[in-house]
Amino acid sequence: MASGSTKGVADVLFCIDASNSMAPCIEGVKSNVTGFIDGLSGNPNYSGWDLRMDYVAHSALERTTGMVFKEVGWSFCHESVNFPFGQQPDVIDSLYLPQVGQQKLFTRSVEEFRTALDKVEPKGNEASLVALDVCLDFPWRDAAQCHRVVIFLTDQPLEDGALVEAQVEMLDTLIDKIQALKVMLFIIAPESDAYDRLAEADKSEYEEVGEGGGLSGVNFHKVLEGIGKSVSVSIPTLQGMPEAPVEKGLFKQASWTISTGGDYNLEDS
Repeated sequence: MASGSTKGVADVLFCIDASNSMAPCIEGVKSNVTGFIDGLSGNPNYSGWDLRMDYVAHSALERTTGMVFKEVGWSFCHESVNFPFGQQPDVIDSLYLPQVGQQKLFTRSVEEFRTALDKVEPKGNEASLVALDVCLDFPWRDAAQCHRVVIFLTDQPLEDGALVEAQVEMLDTLIDKIQALKVMLFIIAPESDAYDRLAEADKSEYEEVGEGGGLSGVNFHKVLEGIGKSVSVSIPTLQGMPEAPVEKGLFKQASWTISTGGDYNLEDS
């Protein structure tokens, strides 16, 4: 592969709603996602690709003290070998606490990805744009050398979730961030005015599904085909161009406080 070429090089990140409303379809979603990854890694058309993958499975809980994010809800592929079992840092720690570091984010192992995803269980509510912002802050490879892909999956319109006003207010800033990072965003979600706006970001696609169990029957072929076509070509216009700086943690993730129960308190930060 030529130095500096993005052809056949991709970081693929799934942003997966793991709230209670996903209970009827979460197993179908996990099956479709792993099938998608198998399709990327096993398809002879994509032989020789340099592919890294990960996911963020997210949920939130509303309490009298405000909105909290369950630590166990922010799942990702890796269990760090540097921490005792059961005390591994989650994705929020890994991204926003410098003493933890990001070395364990993204994997090239399909089996590792499949095993970790199989453990995801639905709980709580969702704040999907907060989760999307977390995904954007992952340690992507240089955009001049790698295609960056986020596949955004939820069974609820943004307007039916938590922290709606705060998330809608951040939409334009999120779109700017997506474009600055050169991320290809594939949205698979019910009809939503907020997601319509989000899909205005460059290189974004939006496939509408029914609410509730609609995600379980999604055919990922269209997404796979779109990613395959994009990743199979290089992006010469990016060669030698410095990346524009972006703000990490638009929802102030770095200052989230942790309660005695191990929850992240957003509104207290």
